[in-house]
Amino acid sequence: MSTAPFCLNVFMTRLLGALVLVAPSLMFAVSLKTQLQDHPDPWARRCEEKSAASRRDELDYGPCFDEEEVETAMRTSFFIGRTAVPASDFAIHGQPPHSNFGVNFSATAPNSPKSTPSASDSKQKAPTSIFTEVDMLCDTVPRPLSDSDERLGAGNPVCRYEPSEVVLQHYSENPEDIAIVIPSNYQKDSNVSDNPGDHDPLFLGVLAWKMYARFHGYGFYSGPPENSCPELKEQHPAWTKPCMAMDLIKKHEYLIIVDRDTTVIKPRLRLEPLFNVAGLMDKGGKKILAVAEEWGSCKKGVRSPLSGDVNTGIVLLRRSPATTEALASWFYGPTWCKNVATAPVQRPVWWPFHTEPCQGCSCITQGVDNWSYDQVGFYASVANNESFRSMVTAFRSGCPINSPFADFIPHLLSGTPTKATYDVNHRAVVSKNLHACISDLLNTGQGKGNPYARCSICDALPELSWSGSGSWSLSCRSHSPVPSSRVSNRGSFGEDCSVPPYCASMAS
Repeated sequence: MSTAPFCLNVFMTRLLGALVLVAPSLMFAVSLKTQLQDHPDPWARRCEEKSAASRRDELDYGPCFDEEEVETAMRTSFFIGRTAVPASDFAIHGQPPHSNFGVNFSATAPNSPKSTPSASDSKQKAPTSIFTEVDMLCDTVPRPLSDSDERLGAGNPVCRYEPSEVVLQHYSENPEDIAIVIPSNYQKDSNVSDNPGDHDPLFLGVLAWKMYARFHGYGFYSGPPENSCPELKEQHPAWTKPCMAMDLIKKHEYLIIVDRDTTVIKPRLRLEPLFNVAGLMDKGGKKILAVAEEWGSCKKGVRSPLSGDVNTGIVLLRRSPATTEALASWFYGPTWCKNVATAPVQRPVWWPFHTEPCQGCSCITQGVDNWSYDQVGFYASVANNESFRSMVTAFRSGCPINSPFADFIPHLLSGTPTKATYDVNHRAVVSKNLHACISDLLNTGQGKGNPYARCSICDALPELSWSGSGSWSLSCRSHSPVPSSRVSNRGSFGEDCSVPPYCASMAS
């Protein structure tokens, strides 16, 4: 796949003409060791050093957390609130309101009305919408914290993925052209064996997605792109994602691009209602892409400039000319930004990071070979780009996608979350146990069993002696009673689980 003159003349104009561009401030790195040595932000450097031990390979990375700050916030029930889009707006319009996502964060301090600190977490109302805005503000506590978290995830009824049986039947009889895409730079990932024993337990989600695609009749792609992108030779392998999307969106009406450490835990439910909720089924509408906000990468209520506000572990796309332009802006951003230099963004007095604020090319170039790679590139070139941001739907984390505790598509990410909430060292066991549950649900066949049956991360923890262990103590192992309002009445535990305890009744 080569850069055509048309792309340079048109797409580059959309990218460079719509952004506030800043001179690149980071050196390109060629190895993790070099990245750690050259990284200008001590906070991000410590995150990379700490997460290196749990990373499987160069595609296995995740959000950064300030563990002390997060644990203090959780234990004192203090968090920074965010303004939700009213649920009534969604009910009226049938899709996310076409608001102007994105703010000029350099002019918005954490003590602005949008992010006023709350005196008590328990007094805050749970969000009444699954949608949020793309900006640089965030919750000190990375919600959701568990399957029973009343704020976000399966514990909040608003966040549950429960399309009606009538809707499910409609799409079963009238399926859309959807393909599931799992990008990788490893050729071995092109041939996904049906034998779970042939897979790294951490990446059994790839096999689960293959089974899910076969069950519902969706397209399925895994591994490197069929058509090469020469630019990848100078970029981190994570940039394979937009390269592969540019090729496959020509073949399918809809794509869902997912990381290898994601999975689908309500496997009997179809994807079409999710695309519809995101506003992507409306061919005459503006929405062309959907992502969820980042889970973590937050310090003192501000999202890390090295991360961006959204996570690209799960991306939904609808084919359209604007989508083609957005994908080109995402992938070719590093190439187009190589020789761009303008005045830097002023550092606000309340800025909590060593790294300066970034917009446009300064965000994109730092992601060429440094965390968060293509993700910060997507944030700068698409989600927060004047030309495309109104076309992007932003889900709250866990509602119903992204984060370990999402109701429908969780992300068993790496990174540095506190083990009191999510222990990254248990990811492989959790992934293996979730796969056993998902396989059991799909093996019942079409039209059988409870369609809303759900596999839960909290029921997939390793069987260990927890005495003296702080792992999962503030999430799955919390002894606080779960109010009945946080438990879905869809289906029952005994009806669907032949391999207990790995199928949960929570939100099933």
